[in-house]
Amino acid sequence: MQFNMSNSQIYVAGSPAVGKNLFCPLLSEKTNSKYIRFNTLINNKNKFRVSDYIVEYKKNNVFAYYNYKTLQVVYGKKKLKRIMDEYKKPKNLKTYLAKSSTKNTTLKTILNTLIREEYLVSGTEGPILNNAKLEERNRINPNLLRILLTFDCNLECKYCQIRTNLFSEYNKPVTKEEIDKAFALFKKNNNEYNIISLSGGEPMLTFDLVKYVVEKSKKEFKPGKYHIVLSSNGTLITDCIAEYVAKKNLLPIISLDGQEKDNKMRIYHNGLESYKNILAGIETLKRHNCKNIAISMTIGAHNIKNIKKTMQNIINKINPVSVGYNFVHYPYFNNQHYSLPDINDYSKAVIHIFTELRKHKIYDEQFFRRLQPFVERKIRIKECSALGGALNLVPGGFIGPCKTLLASKHFSQPIDKTENLGGSKIFTAFSNRSTLTLDECKNCVARTICGGGCTFDSFVTYHDIFHVDKRNCEYIRKVLEFMIWDLYRLTSKKKTDVLIPTNKDRKKMYGGIKLLSTTLTESVGHKIY
Repeated sequence: MQFNMSNSQIYVAGSPAVGKNLFCPLLSEKTNSKYIRFNTLINNKNKFRVSDYIVEYKKNNVFAYYNYKTLQVVYGKKKLKRIMDEYKKPKNLKTYLAKSSTKNTTLKTILNTLIREEYLVSGTEGPILNNAKLEERNRINPNLLRILLTFDCNLECKYCQIRTNLFSEYNKPVTKEEIDKAFALFKKNNNEYNIISLSGGEPMLTFDLVKYVVEKSKKEFKPGKYHIVLSSNGTLITDCIAEYVAKKNLLPIISLDGQEKDNKMRIYHNGLESYKNILAGIETLKRHNCKNIAISMTIGAHNIKNIKKTMQNIINKINPVSVGYNFVHYPYFNNQHYSLPDINDYSKAVIHIFTELRKHKIYDEQFFRRLQPFVERKIRIKECSALGGALNLVPGGFIGPCKTLLASKHFSQPIDKTENLGGSKIFTAFSNRSTLTLDECKNCVARTICGGGCTFDSFVTYHDIFHVDKRNCEYIRKVLEFMIWDLYRLTSKKKTDVLIPTNKDRKKMYGGIKLLSTTLTESVGHKIY
């Protein structure tokens, strides 16, 4: 795991400024344009300093420097540490080179790399995204149509945020007319690929509407340009339903919190447990060749202590294509009685779940939300599709950007009175929420992989969607540090002064998992956009 820092070489790869992998031993090719440009920088009077976007990490005798603007990481030992410390205050390159005891060619190479990778900068730095790119990111452009077919459910989960505040006057399924209007409004966007998500309540109670949406989607979208996700508690899946799901290539996500003793929050109205019936439903789907089954978990104090056994149980008994999970939302209603998990315990659990699922090539929806931007160096400034990427419909003909807030009658508007989403104050407000607009995110090292946390939890805590959930901040920072050192572990070691992971090294973090939306190995509702 160690690399020799005495040898005067730098391994540079995957830099957007370079555009290809480069191994430059001591900049020996003096005709290299990069070398010439660097000599120009040496001879001018500009002063360089460490970028404001750099954060230092240390583990054993290795230093990692993370640039959260470019999502780059460089690793080194004392020599790199010494240079980075020196440039905390602005310095002229020529003066620094003249005073340094390090061999000139070696130091030039290191400095050239740090400048190219935007670790050392001169003058005023630009923002993470310029105004044009930020405006593009804030554009209302949904590719997810989520329909809560009914508020009704045969279960009464203790942490449910839907059932506890039903619109009593609309406690009935959506109508076909409402579905038609939602499709018409949704199609006004220009996305090439769309996701249709069906949930509830329990959508299996209105399976005729599931069929209606399936046929409607077939008419409205070109083949291969959409897929349909069906979220269910799994207890009502019959042979007839499973056969239809398989035939129509629907992607089922089944809710399950773990082993039988960890699933006790998910009960029937009469207090009976649902675990065995959930497993029976999953087996029925498998019997009818439904290969792409995902599991959705809620992690709280009720199951976090047994999370290791829980994941083994899910892997061995179900072997799903993906697992999605979140910690329970903050209680919003007085009749909700459950305990939130300790954030440190949750962070450790998430890291364990990810490493375990990766071994078995099972997609981890929660972790990959952060991992994909880190690996691919794509800035992620929004937590979920509620922030400009989704249209949600609930019974009664109400629409909104966030399904949970919409179901509790917040941030909703009648679909009958909505001609376009761009003219909606509600959708516009949500689309402008990002880690680049939230004051509390300004100096956070994780702001370009995080998204700003759950809007519902922010609203419950502060009654304002433009605040952040502090527990999410702590959790994301722990996950980021894990990813930085996981990447170091996977990076091919060279005898170098500065080690920079290649694109190939970064992709190793996926563990061979291929990201495909049509197999639920891509996030539903939390995709980077």
